[in-house]
Parts: sequence; C-alpha cells; structure tokens
Amino acid sequence: MADPYSSGLLTLSLSSLGTKIKTDVALCDLDTHQPVTDKLRFIYIQLPLFTKEEGECTDILDYWLYNIKNMEHMNSIAFAQQHRIFKRLESVTNYANLTQAQRDAYDEDLKIYRDFQNCMDFSIEKGRADEKIAIAGNLIKLGMSDEHISAATGLDVEQVSSLRNQ
Repeated sequence: MADPYSSGLLTLSLSSLGTKIKTDVALCDLDTHQPVTDKLRFIYIQLPLFTKEEGECTDILDYWLYNIKNMEHMNSIAFAQQHRIFKRLESVTNYANLTQAQRDAYDEDLKIYRDFQNCMDFSIEKGRADEKIAIAGNLIKLGMSDEHISAATGLDVEQVSSLRNQ
C-alpha cells in the first residue's frame, strides 16, 4: 500500500513555506526534531506562486496546477490531447453540458462499466482467497502449525483450524 498523503491547495502564500510552489512536509517531534513516521506526509501547493503559462508547463504537476489555477477562465481543459487523465477530466466537465437524454445514456454506460469493473475486482479477490485456502491446505499436509500457516497466508487461526478439521 502506498504511503498516505494529505495535499493542500493554498490560495495564499505562507512566508513559513518559503518561495517554493510545492512543499513536502513530514510530522516530527518538536523536542527531538526527529520524524514521527515516514508513512504520513503533507504536501502544500502555493497556487499564487505558480505563474507558468500553458506553453511553459513541463511536467504533470505543472499541467495540474495550470488547469486548477486557470479553470474558471478556460473553455476546455488544457493538455487533454497529450494526457489521458486530462481527457477524462474534460469529459467529466463536459457532462454538465449534456442534454438529459445524453446524461441518461452516459450514466447507463458508466453503470455498465462500473458493474463490469466490480465483477472483475470481485473475481480477483475471490481468486486470491481461494489461493490462500489452497496454500493453507498444502501447508496443513506438510504438518505446519495453525499459527505458522496463519502467518504465511494471512488467514485467521480459526480459519486454518477449520480447514484442518475438514
């Protein structure tokens, strides 16, 4: 699992963050100045400091910041032709301009897609669960303890015991 992030888009500049557009912050103990954890970080974006024009943007962060900062003045999403995520963003923003019949058709297509995706996700999870049970069965045959099998497979000790008793 990726480390959790908390991002903040600031519509003002804080002198304590300096003149960097993006500041990556970690929690630390104020007495020792040592990080409390490397698993939680905060990213602050100071939008007023982002002054690039569309042609000056060079990476994905620039593209996002340009779109966010200029969104209310644009007729279309910048970089939609170059990057799939911005094409998706453009399609979502265009949803508001659809007729009711078009919205209904779009919603139905989206429902079908999501149902399919959910079925695929369920099938993958089911396959993983079945694989854990099969591995546990093999480890039982090898004479391993329920606790070791539980540690190896991620199954609860009760589940392993139940498998053993089948």
